[in-house]
Amino acid sequence: MTYPSAIAPYAQAAAVIKADGTLLRAHGVQQVIVKASGHYWIKVGSTVRLDRSVPVAACSPGAPWGSSALVDVLTTEGVIRVLTGTTNGPVNAPFHLVVP
Repeated sequence: MTYPSAIAPYAQAAAVIKADGTLLRAHGVQQVIVKASGHYWIKVGSTVRLDRSVPVAACSPGAPWGSSALVDVLTTEGVIRVLTGTTNGPVNAPFHLVVP
């Protein structure tokens, strides 16, 4: 997959991700897998220390009004999980991810 690289000099990884899982810009991110509606797994490069990371995700403009993004690290699977949705349940939404 080809996408423009992101300039993120102080981040282990960073990405701008469309609602369908397409990477618009990325640094240190290898792949985005859409597991279900509003459920994304982000595979990062081997240099990203998932065991010590504190990732941050936020919905981007274009997301449904009132959307939120939840993020955690699934170290066993080796991915960062991002869940997006509204009070009505899961919904695919664009988001930004930063792993400082």
